[in-house]
Amino acid sequence: MLVKLCNILKLPNGKTIITSTQACDVRRFDLVLIPHVYEDILKQLFLNSMNQLISNKDKIIENCKIIKQVLTDTASLDVQSEDLHHELTLVTELIRQCVDENLMTHTLGFTHFMGQ
Repeated sequence: MLVKLCNILKLPNGKTIITSTQACDVRRFDLVLIPHVYEDILKQLFLNSMNQLISNKDKIIENCKIIKQVLTDTASLDVQSEDLHHELTLVTELIRQCVDENLMTHTLGFTHFMGQ
């Protein structure tokens, strides 16, 4: 019997799963034919292929973790934000004091003017 064959997946129970794209004589295999591609099988096939392609995957994974840490580390931004917030508070208070002083000066001048 001929079926189309793409990948052979060995299961822990000793069975073999074949997904189809090219002809193969299945009489030579002890296998379970699956008519549909399931997510778990697809994930396993992908991982098997990637493991064959990437021999230095541990180094790549470590580099990805470092990149993630660098990109998501906002400690310096948090400090800068806190400093800017403190500076904004100080500037706001100075502006309020200037407005109050200006108001007092003009009020006293107006009162003095009205009193004459």
